[in-house]
Formats: sequence, structure tokens, C-alpha cells
Amino acid sequence: MRTLGNILWHIPFLGFLSSLCTLLAGLLFLLTGIGIPIGLGLIQFARFLLTPFSCAMVSKNELQVRQNQLWLTWGWIARILIFSYRIDSECHDMRAYRCTGIHNRGNSRCTCPGKIPEYLLESSE
Repeated sequence: MRTLGNILWHIPFLGFLSSLCTLLAGLLFLLTGIGIPIGLGLIQFARFLLTPFSCAMVSKNELQVRQNQLWLTWGWIARILIFSYRIDSECHDMRAYRCTGIHNRGNSRCTCPGKIPEYLLESSE
């Protein structure tokens, strides 16, 4: 029955074209740096579309497999680094705005304030 289902999937319903399009989309995502996890998932899905009645897609939670602790640690380090970089880049933008000659008004300190100072919120006339 599974073989008959796969034959019917490919011949009248053009399942191989669906698999090919999914594979090409996965390869396109692999070209970008940020789309690599999506691309790998699409390639696995394209393999599944070749024989959908012969294999089953199973969630990782159903397998009860623990994640590698090294990858888990690396993920947390990456999150902390990205978060701190984003905060630093926002502070850098505020420093650049605060240290311009028009809005500086004699204040020579260029630090990242917790909130925007009042003299920056005043309209310049």
C-alpha cells in the first residue's frame, strides 16, 4: 500500500516537483548566513516529500533526546553576546547624537545615558 501511495503521489500529483521546489528553496536559504537552519529543515522536508507514505516525520520532543550540552552552552553565550552588542550599538547611537555640536551645549561628556536628557528634548530655535 505504501508503494502504491508513493506512485500515486509522484505520477498524477507531481510530488517530485514539490520535492524539487522545496529542495531548491532549501539550497537558496543555505546561501544566506542566517537562513542555514531553515535551509537544512527544507532539505529534510524535501527528502520526506520524495516518499511521504514510506516514512514519518517525528517531533524531537517525541524522541525524548537531550540536546548536546556544548551546543546549549554555545547558544546561551551567543545570545548574551548578541544582546550586549545590540545594547552597545544603541548606546553608541545615543552618544553620537548627544555629542554633536548643535545639541551638546557645552557638555563635553559623551556617555550613554539611561534616558534622553531634557536639553535634547527641547526644540532648538
